[in-house]
Amino acid sequence: MFDTLIHADWSVRKGKRWIAAAERKRDGWEVAAPRRVPSSRELIEALTVKNRQVLAGFDFPIGLPAAFGIRSGFKTFLEALPEFGEGEWKNFFSVANRPSDISLKRPFYPNDCKAGHTQVDLFAALGFETMAPPARMRAKERASACSMLHVLDVRRQPSGESRY
Repeated sequence: MFDTLIHADWSVRKGKRWIAAAERKRDGWEVAAPRRVPSSRELIEALTVKNRQVLAGFDFPIGLPAAFGIRSGFKTFLEALPEFGEGEWKNFFSVANRPSDISLKRPFYPNDCKAGHTQVDLFAALGFETMAPPARMRAKERASACSMLHVLDVRRQPSGESRY
């Protein structure tokens, strides 16, 4: 059984990231008031407390751009998910180093944070002008989701914030 329960509502915008946590006590659970998600480093440290079992859940957009679904032939994300990493899709999770490494079956890019890696390179290699409309539904007043195929490397960002 776990000692700490954490749920994070993750958003592209830092100001819309919230976390709720509960700690197991002798007589039940102590639930803390929701608060802003700390930096990525602080969050990871909170999840890796020594001698504590932590169960963490995250609410963030998951799926693929609709254009990817059309090109790949998958009708739904759930249909595609078990195929990724297997058989003809074995390289799906291997992030491309160069635009020439990108393919429909290896669509994640770039593998580093060097200047010059753009979504334009990704879209061109996949044969798309854009990844819009996103595969997930959104309210009219909300901004479009960023393509999840364009890798945002937060490891090199001291604040844990992505570049987009």
